[in-house]
Amino acid sequence: MRLILVRHGATENLKYNGVTDVPLSRNGYLQAELIKRRLEKEPIRKIYTSDLSRAVETAKTINLPHGVEIEIEPDLREINFGLWEGLAFPEISTRYKEQFGMWMKEAIDFRFPEGGTLGEVRRRVIKVLTRIKMEQKGKDVAIVGHGGPIKIMLCEVLNLDLANFWKISLDRGSVSLVELGEESQMVSLMNDTCHLTPPFPGGGE
Repeated sequence: MRLILVRHGATENLKYNGVTDVPLSRNGYLQAELIKRRLEKEPIRKIYTSDLSRAVETAKTINLPHGVEIEIEPDLREINFGLWEGLAFPEISTRYKEQFGMWMKEAIDFRFPEGGTLGEVRRRVIKVLTRIKMEQKGKDVAIVGHGGPIKIMLCEVLNLDLANFWKISLDRGSVSLVELGEESQMVSLMNDTCHLTPPFPGGGE
């Protein structure tokens, strides 16, 4: 079984969007088209996607050559950044200096002001991942989502503690590949962006 993990294309801003439903930018749609071309010959049997439009639109574009079922799964959403939603890095580091430092150093247990934690995201993402493994055993599926949840999936497959969250880089429009066997699991591709030629400016979580 293979899980093709796709981070959605770029959005219009470079802010903490989290659960805020911002659409793909023009470059984001171009990235989605390039991902589609990259995956068009893969034997994808089903696509799971976050319910946020930037992920859904990426999933719909990827699905054009396949015509398979797309299942919208809210538990694949990005983390809730609370009061930081819609703010850029410079704004957060200035207005929430102490808390921002805690987020950079203590990502596992840090709760965003009036928002969520990585641990909460992990619980819902692992629940979805476990269900997909059971329902789609032996098949290739694509999962379209956000940086945080995909990093968590990669940590799980690699048996890494969430303390390693910041050690994984995941670009918008990237593709990662997880291979699951009866008694083994491995990450055979991570943060691949070779299909994004030329590269497009990013934006948005």
